[in-house]
Amino acid sequence: MLPNWLILMLEVLIMCSAYFQRLQEFLILPIAFLFIAPLFCRAPLPRIPVYSLFTVIYLGYLPAHLILIRRFAGEKNYSAWLVLFPLVLTWLSDTAAYAVGKILGRKKIAPKISPNKTLEGTIAGLATAAAVSSLWLPKLTPFSSQPFWIAPLTGISLSAAGQTGDLFESIFKRAVDIKDSSRTLGEHGGFLDRVDSLLFALPAFYYLLLLIAR
Repeated sequence: MLPNWLILMLEVLIMCSAYFQRLQEFLILPIAFLFIAPLFCRAPLPRIPVYSLFTVIYLGYLPAHLILIRRFAGEKNYSAWLVLFPLVLTWLSDTAAYAVGKILGRKKIAPKISPNKTLEGTIAGLATAAAVSSLWLPKLTPFSSQPFWIAPLTGISLSAAGQTGDLFESIFKRAVDIKDSSRTLGEHGGFLDRVDSLLFALPAFYYLLLLIAR
């Protein structure tokens, strides 16, 4: 595994790249590898390079999009509520998905990957995201000038990205033959299990913002 100081340096470099708006040109090939490799691997992946790559991407590249969203909102004179939106939306969507899945969940959507994920919970998460977005986004620029369906569609997209992130972490853990991410990242494991949805929702929201505001 890469030395901790080198991993930390890479994460700081990614954050700085985000601050100076050069993130899109950074780590293209490693990101592609991270997403593709676990999906096509039958046997456990080599742990040393994958652990290091997982750490850099999850603790560097993905959360750096929050900086990009903040800079984008500041440059366009958008409300700070736009920055908080993906955080609140992801939390509400995840909460609804968990609660409904726990109480009403019957149909498993990925029993071999994430046994606790149900169709009922997934639909509840998507519906909650659509409702929250419909109430929140039309009051904020640049969504206030968009067709009415853009707001709920944005919420659904973020919720879908977040739930995909949750599934992806489960795929990764199975691919490298580990039970939980805390064994991969030490004290960061429990934290990542709680924010994996947000880490995938942030890039989705940032690139949707670029598309809508152009």
